[in-house]
Amino acid sequence: MKLSYLMLFFVLSGCMGINEYRTTGTFIEDFSIERKVSGFLKEDPELNEKTNINATSYNETLLLTGQVPSEALRDLVVNRASKIRKVKKVHDYLTLAAPSSMISRSNDSYLTTKVKTRILATAIFKKDKNVEADRIKVVTENSVVFLLGVLTKNQASAASSIARKTPGVQKVVSLWELL
Repeated sequence: MKLSYLMLFFVLSGCMGINEYRTTGTFIEDFSIERKVSGFLKEDPELNEKTNINATSYNETLLLTGQVPSEALRDLVVNRASKIRKVKKVHDYLTLAAPSSMISRSNDSYLTTKVKTRILATAIFKKDKNVEADRIKVVTENSVVFLLGVLTKNQASAASSIARKTPGVQKVVSLWELL
């Protein structure tokens, strides 16, 4: 088990960008937080069968997106997630609904890719000094784009603007930590 985490560390540390704000330790903690949420969701038969929940951690801030069938299950998930070691804050964007369809999830993946690509293209080709693509996490749920990262106010504004102007995006929720 420890060997697999060590291998993961080397793979991920090679993938991290030069401008990555998070330390390697925080990067690993974020991965661990996501795995812990995924673990308790799979262990509970009711949560596993009746929900579609995604957990995204960035700089030890946890974003919960997806669908749950009841307030009771939503409260259970948020409560358990907030008790995970190292979680500083939980952003609850779970909706009361049946799990989304595969078509909706595929569209969300496509929108995430479009937003990431546009942010990256702006950073590379337009040489916009206010865009730090490797400091931005993009998550999409039901055509709503969530943006996480540790940026300056100008960088956050530029990235949010790019996401808002992406065709197909219904709404942008910015959850930045500002420097």
